[in-house]
Amino acid sequence: MRLETALICVCLPWSVLATGETSSAAPQRELACAGQPPPDGWVVIDRRFSPTRCGDGAPSQPNQQLLERIARRPTGSRVAVCIDALTPHGWLEVDRQWHPANRCVRRSSPSQPNVKIIKRLD
Repeated sequence: MRLETALICVCLPWSVLATGETSSAAPQRELACAGQPPPDGWVVIDRRFSPTRCGDGAPSQPNQQLLERIARRPTGSRVAVCIDALTPHGWLEVDRQWHPANRCVRRSSPSQPNVKIIKRLD
């Protein structure tokens, strides 16, 4: 009898890997033009460049920000947000990490975090 093994790749979004968050509900996300503060209950989780939206510019200067709604997250939830984002009331910064695919800030080294993990307290 021949025994064969199969490799199975389970691909998870980097936010799940970073935070351990495995909620059955998909996070509510929106793209907005950079430079505007997010509405109450939302945080900036990434920045992007678009040549057709939010004015002109260069790919090295993102002109959009990816927002995630966190207002309805349960107590204990963790979210990876841009390191320069304000930590919302009722949330606590619990870690800082470097994610190479994230463009929150221009960093070139794992020794310089570009995201922070926040945890809901109330």
